[in-house]
Amino acid sequence: MAEEGTIMVCSFQPDNLARYFVLKGADGKKVTIGGTKFAHFTNPVQSFSMKNCHLISALSSLAWVNKAIFTPDRGTATEVNFTFYDFAPGSVTPRKVYVNSNLFSEGTNPCGATSNNWDTVDHESWPALWEKAFAKFCMYKRGTCTLADLQNSAKDPDYSSLPNGSDWGGNPVTVMNWILNKPALNYSPWDAKFTYKGIDYTNFYDLIKKGICSTTDIPAGSNGAKTLASMGAWTYLNNTEARKKSPNVTYDTTALVADHSYSLLGIFEENAKRYIVLRNPFGKYDPTGLPAGPWKYKEGVSTLTFDFTPNDGVFALEETTFKAYFERFGVVG
Repeated sequence: MAEEGTIMVCSFQPDNLARYFVLKGADGKKVTIGGTKFAHFTNPVQSFSMKNCHLISALSSLAWVNKAIFTPDRGTATEVNFTFYDFAPGSVTPRKVYVNSNLFSEGTNPCGATSNNWDTVDHESWPALWEKAFAKFCMYKRGTCTLADLQNSAKDPDYSSLPNGSDWGGNPVTVMNWILNKPALNYSPWDAKFTYKGIDYTNFYDLIKKGICSTTDIPAGSNGAKTLASMGAWTYLNNTEARKKSPNVTYDTTALVADHSYSLLGIFEENAKRYIVLRNPFGKYDPTGLPAGPWKYKEGVSTLTFDFTPNDGVFALEETTFKAYFERFGVVG
């Protein structure tokens, strides 16, 4: 898988430039005045050092639906805490995880998750700190981190003990379930029936459009809709597995990667074609030949516009291509 790498000389170090959030405009890009501080869905960027697309795509999906989840009010400037839910047999137990503010790096180069607001002045750190806390929680689930370690911010995670995607939760729906403690469902695009909140849908596109985007039709002035619950999707392990369903599947090492997780953001319709809107957690590597938008969708009473800028990681994939290349998708909430 393209994201897999080897961590050699990286360590946790103080970063005097780091900010949990930096000042941003409505599009999530850094501004100097007139902005606010919040988590934007395009900000989390996966490192090539760690095989945790499940986590980074989940963070993006959560920020897309409700950026207030990522409040910076989590402790002090040097110690922050996060809550994950441990689904032990017969119970659901909240686990508070404490981490210090040191970031994983090699000198001035980040080795872990970063943000699109990471630059030479401000190192927006909320994705990196969530990654750090979640790694400790995953180590706890694997039995290599004690409950006392979870509550000790001086105890840093050992990323090398989480070499596989399964070590990081396995898929973004599981990750979001551990973060939100809300009902989680996942589906195959090939299922004969899709049931969500007691309603049956005959195909996956209608499930996403009419069930999760909560609209029986695209609102006036729009050409698509936004998910109202957090969603993720993941590809097959390799070409061989995908071709058991669709003989012509050929994954790319970057654009549409095998064994990779993506955020699922909504639906888009253009020229009688129907598309699923996705985001690659690398924040780049779009497939070629896709529509450029604009994608117009409702958010509350407002109609917002998003252009599928080349190589920004957000793209619209035609529904039959999605069905061929994606093994499963799911929703939490």
